[in-house]
Amino acid sequence: MQSMGLWWMAAIVAIVLLAAGLGYVLLRRFKPLSAVGHYNLALDFTAQGQTEKAIHHLLCSLALDTEQAAAYYNLAVLYQQQQRLEEAQEQYENALTLEPEDVLSLYNLGLIQYNQKRYEDALSVLDRALAIAPEDADIHYARGLVLEEQNNLEGACQAYQSCCERDAANVSATLLLGKVFDRLNRFPEAIESYLRVLELDPNNLEATYELSISKAKSGDWEGTIQYCQKTLGIDPNYARAYNQLGLAFYCTNRLPESIENYKRALELDPSYATAYNNLGYAYEKQRDFKNAISMFEYYLTLTQDATEQADIKTHLELLGNKLAGGQKQAE
Repeated sequence: MQSMGLWWMAAIVAIVLLAAGLGYVLLRRFKPLSAVGHYNLALDFTAQGQTEKAIHHLLCSLALDTEQAAAYYNLAVLYQQQQRLEEAQEQYENALTLEPEDVLSLYNLGLIQYNQKRYEDALSVLDRALAIAPEDADIHYARGLVLEEQNNLEGACQAYQSCCERDAANVSATLLLGKVFDRLNRFPEAIESYLRVLELDPNNLEATYELSISKAKSGDWEGTIQYCQKTLGIDPNYARAYNQLGLAFYCTNRLPESIENYKRALELDPSYATAYNNLGYAYEKQRDFKNAISMFEYYLTLTQDATEQADIKTHLELLGNKLAGGQKQAE
C-alpha cells in the first residue's frame, strides 16, 4: 500500500509538471509579438521570398510602433516590387518623415515618380539625394533618365557622364550617353561611347547597331557596313540592321546589294514601313519604276505621317508619268 501511494504521488507530480510545461509552451506560442518581433519575422519572410507574409508582419509591426523608418522603407520596397507604386510612394514618404536624409528612400521615390512621368518631382527628389551622396553613380544615372525625358539633352549628357566617371563599367549609362551624343549630332563622341560599351560587352547588340547609325550619320559608309555586318553576326534576324546595310549600299551605289538587304529586312518584318520606302528609292535609282511604284504604294498603307503621305503621293505622280512616258525599265 505504501508503494502504491508513492506511485500516485509521482504520477500527480508528473501531471503537474507536464501541465506547467505545456502552459509555458502555449504561452510562448500565443503571446502577442512585439513590434520588433513582427519586424524580424518580416525580414525572415522577405529572405524566403514570401512577400505577402513579409508585408503582413511589417504592417503589424508598424501598427504597434509607428516610429520605424526601416519598417516603412522595407514595406515600400516590397510594394514597389509588386508595382503597387502609390502605396510604395506613401511608405517612402513615411520613412523620409522620420529620416529626411535617407538616400535609398529618396532614390527609390525618385524612380517611382520617374515611372509615373512626374519628372519635376522626380528631379527634385533626386537632387536632394545627390546633395547627400554626390558620389553615388546610380543617382546621376537616374537624373540622366529624367533629364532626357524632359528633352534636356545637355543636362542628360552631363548626368550620364557623371555616372560613368564614378562607375566606369556601367554599360547602360555609357550606351545612353552615346545615344544622347547622337541626338546632339556629336557623332565622334557617340562613336567613342559605343566603342567603350563594346570594350565592356563585346557582343552588345544595341551598341553595335547604334554604332552603325552614328557611322552613317558621320558619312562613314564603310564603317556603317562593318558594324551592320557585326550586328547581324550577333543576331542574324535583326531586320533593322539589314535595312541600315541596304542604305549603306544604296549610298555607295551598290544597288543590287542594297535591294537584296532591303528585301531581307522585309522578309523578317513584313510591316517594316521604312524598308518599303527605302526599297522604292533603290528600285527607282535602278530605273525599275514599276517596282518602285509598288513599294511606295505599299508604304502609303503603313505610314501614318500626313506630311510623308503627301510627299509620297506627289512622288508617285512623278513616277507614274515616267512609267507612262515609256522610260526604259530595268531588267
